[in-house]
Amino acid sequence: DRRGPSMALVPTWRGERGTMLFMSNTVDAGRAATHHEMIHVYAPNANRFLAEGLAVYGHDLLGGRPAHPNFGRSLDALAAMHAGSAVMLKLERVATPAPLESVEENAYVLAGSFVKFLIETRGMEKFRALYDLTPLVVKRRDAGAPERWQQVYGEDYAALVAKWLNAVKAGR
Repeated sequence: DRRGPSMALVPTWRGERGTMLFMSNTVDAGRAATHHEMIHVYAPNANRFLAEGLAVYGHDLLGGRPAHPNFGRSLDALAAMHAGSAVMLKLERVATPAPLESVEENAYVLAGSFVKFLIETRGMEKFRALYDLTPLVVKRRDAGAPERWQQVYGEDYAALVAKWLNAVKAGR
């Protein structure tokens, strides 16, 4: 009955895979991010930015109830208001279970929009290849090697961020 975030990724990191926690007031109000948390159960990741990005994008794509972080609004429009390359470079280095919000208040929107961009412009096969390079291991923190972006996409992370920034700022 207390306030706080819903979660499934952190319990998975602790070794409690399949556990999803929701605050009763969020459930009662119909704002529980169930799609988001189910994605964490089925596709956890050691890179918190990628894990949250996939869960936010998936919740939005699958038509989950309006919930945190965008409450049904456009991920890209919200990201355009808060996007910057410096913060994006920091977000990519966050390992699960560290909170993304410690880097940027709007981190979930940024992560969701960026993952959406990767999947919709480069394809799910490449995204999955990247995601597979940072598997979640219980109680281990590892955001992944920076070189993996070049390995999968043929471009470094900073170049992909620049392309994403151009796209969201242009409203594409």
